[in-house]
Amino acid sequence: MHDQQLADDLGIGGSIQPDFCFRSASSLVSLEMKITAKSSIEQFLKYLLLGLADEIASKHKKEHCLGFIGPDNFSALWKSGYKTPAELKKAAGKTDLAGFLGENGDQFVKHLPRFKEILASVNVGFITYRECRPFT
Repeated sequence: MHDQQLADDLGIGGSIQPDFCFRSASSLVSLEMKITAKSSIEQFLKYLLLGLADEIASKHKKEHCLGFIGPDNFSALWKSGYKTPAELKKAAGKTDLAGFLGENGDQFVKHLPRFKEILASVNVGFITYRECRPFT
């Protein structure tokens, strides 16, 4: 995957691998398909880190979108049961974002203000597998 190559090139490989990632000059759209595994705030932040890494590499700010497909409902995706994308983003904003960036590479810490902007503006969506059926 091209996004995995980008992650590897920036030293954050191995931990960021959405099922699908679509990149353009103005947008980054990641799609994660879930069956039984639960996600965490850290995994959510890693998707955003991939977006930040893409911006650093391209030298352009982008619109960020993260979609989830799952068997039940949005809250079933999360270990902590976040009911809505807004609740997820609020909880993520309360974490130590500078510490998270530092753990993933010193080169990211100076981009903390932009990382916070990405978190605030990322479009997070959810659809069930049943709702995807009309597209098959």
